[in-house]
Amino acid sequence: MGGTPKSLDSAHPPENIASMVLTVRALAKNFGSFRAIRDLSFSVGPGEVVGLLGPRGSGKTTVLRLIAGELDGSDGSISVGGVSVARRDRRAFKNFSFVPADGPLPDAMTPYGYLSLRASLRGLLDIRREVVRALQRCDLLRLARRQPIGDLGGELRKRVAVAEALMGKPKLLLLDEAAADLSPSTAKSLFLSIGAMEQRPAVLVSGQTPWELEPLCQRFLLLGGGRLLGDGSIRSLGQLFLKSPWPHAGRRPPSPLESIFLAAMDGNR
Repeated sequence: MGGTPKSLDSAHPPENIASMVLTVRALAKNFGSFRAIRDLSFSVGPGEVVGLLGPRGSGKTTVLRLIAGELDGSDGSISVGGVSVARRDRRAFKNFSFVPADGPLPDAMTPYGYLSLRASLRGLLDIRREVVRALQRCDLLRLARRQPIGDLGGELRKRVAVAEALMGKPKLLLLDEAAADLSPSTAKSLFLSIGAMEQRPAVLVSGQTPWELEPLCQRFLLLGGGRLLGDGSIRSLGQLFLKSPWPHAGRRPPSPLESIFLAAMDGNR
């Protein structure tokens, strides 16, 4: 399949691009002779929850690291809140928070102590209020002062990382494989809490399996081999990728997003 993604949605016509929280245009990333990301273009609007879905090695983490400024692109442009990430402008970096899949946390500190330290280092005002609100949104307030982070399991540690990212009212939240570390009910509760924020951020969350992202996102970017294969809602992507009924009689068909995902990956081989 070529580099132009399939899409029926026109959620972001050209005249609305200036209002986008995130705009990615013709993005490419090469590691030597290996083309990891190829001519990638998409945008994310205020308050949108967008799933970046693709198999292992499809380029999801690379895309998020490029947006977060941890990697330099080989070509193309990225802007957050209308400010170019490539210029290393502090305004761009204040507009987003990035939660990597395996980001380190200080085992000896409590969640409350860690968030207080991070809020102070970031120069946030009213530190106690910021910390308490973030802990409440991630359902961590009861244990925040009692247990060190090192005693917490993987799901609680992920919630601590997300709580830290929510401080300071970011316009964009980048989550790498976040749902993989959370139970479905916890992930849904957390995303509902983020959606209920007075100034809710847009969210771009990556995942390898459709069932992780389907209950959480309104729109999906299908990534394969570093290319954007599709961009849209489940309904619009289904119209484009699902051309025939489920062919396996006697077997339960997969979920709508899983069917779309399998069809898109088949077409990319």
